[in-house]
Amino acid sequence: MNLANNLKKIRKDNNLSQEELADKLGVTRQSVSKWESGAAYPEMDKVLQICKLFNVNIDDLFNKDLGEVKEVKESKKIFNKYVDDIINYITNVINIFSNMSFKDKTKCIFEQIFIIVILVSFFFIFASIGSYIVSSIFGLLPGWLYRLIYGILEGIYVIVGVAASILLLIHTFKVRYIDYYEAVLDESDKKVTVEEKKEAKEKIIIRDPKHTGYNVVSGIAKIMLFIVKIFVGTLFIFLCFSVIFLLATLVMSFLFIKTGLLFLGGLLIIIGFIIINIIFLILLFNFLINKKNKFVILFTIFIVSLLSIGIGMGLFIVSTKDITIINNKEDYITEKAYLDMEDDLYISSYDVNYIVQDRSDIKIEMTHSKYNDISIRRDGLNELYFTSSYNDIKSLITNVIDDINNKQIYEYDMREIDVYANEKTISKLKDNYIKHKIRY
Repeated sequence: MNLANNLKKIRKDNNLSQEELADKLGVTRQSVSKWESGAAYPEMDKVLQICKLFNVNIDDLFNKDLGEVKEVKESKKIFNKYVDDIINYITNVINIFSNMSFKDKTKCIFEQIFIIVILVSFFFIFASIGSYIVSSIFGLLPGWLYRLIYGILEGIYVIVGVAASILLLIHTFKVRYIDYYEAVLDESDKKVTVEEKKEAKEKIIIRDPKHTGYNVVSGIAKIMLFIVKIFVGTLFIFLCFSVIFLLATLVMSFLFIKTGLLFLGGLLIIIGFIIINIIFLILLFNFLINKKNKFVILFTIFIVSLLSIGIGMGLFIVSTKDITIINNKEDYITEKAYLDMEDDLYISSYDVNYIVQDRSDIKIEMTHSKYNDISIRRDGLNELYFTSSYNDIKSLITNVIDDINNKQIYEYDMREIDVYANEKTISKLKDNYIKHKIRY
């Protein structure tokens, strides 16, 4: 049906009625109607006439979507235009510097350095603010996950910041030099003598306000839009990974099908969030390609997804009343370690219980799940900290699935660290920790 759809599109794009198109092709309106409905096909001479009249390829007319073909052609034109603009920009920069005096070249270079310093200053200011915001939002996550998210966001910020700074620097140079240079050249083309053309070129260092005002405003607006699109593209990529993660979660949720309402509630919640993610992906994608959104349809789907999440949360909450939390210390393991006190020794872990006991050394008791291992680490000579890791991931996952299906939650990652020492030693450990925090 590509031919029928393409004929209809050609007619509408050219603001023609079926009768007007029929007149151009020398056929009846009924013939055009049958072609567009797919009930009949035009004669080959009429096909060739359509291709010639509307500048369409015969293969595209029969086998492709002309809308997509047009978009591809427009994309190629835009790409070729960008390439030409870059080449013209480089050419103009070379021509400008070749016509500048040494004094003007020096002044121009120092001006660009000053702009770079300003941009770098703003870059570091926003980096500090962003670091504080990220730490506030994700600071409670596990260390490895926090470092992963922080590293990804830091990389994105550096890429976006560098790209935006380069674009702003290029645009500033274009507005202050190249635009006026081109204006002067246009004026010099009207001159007759070589001397007058040379004199006109020597004006390029003078920035005439009438060539810069509008360009500055429109240029900054374009740069800001480009920066926004970069952020939107980054968010689009993040949401793509979010959809993948939610789909994987959806599949894994069937491992808990025995929980009944708990499973059903979780399933509805996940499906709702998947739909919302997809809606935002559509909105972001359409923004990036400058395409209109069908807001009524998207809003309706969004409301349905919210209903799914609401019902799912209700079922999930109702089903939690049957879940039992198990804290059986008989399944925990206690390990002991003994250390001698040193002048600058301190413990950096925050979840430590200090217990006063009449002893000359330091005794450490580590109570943990049978699925965990706790190790004592020393950073350099004075810092003491504890690391926890799972020793049997496969058994842990299997047991978690079985426990949830049996509607019980076991504290698999519970740990307690007790430090026994005399009062003087404990005081010294705490003081050393405070001194280290102040120093670093």
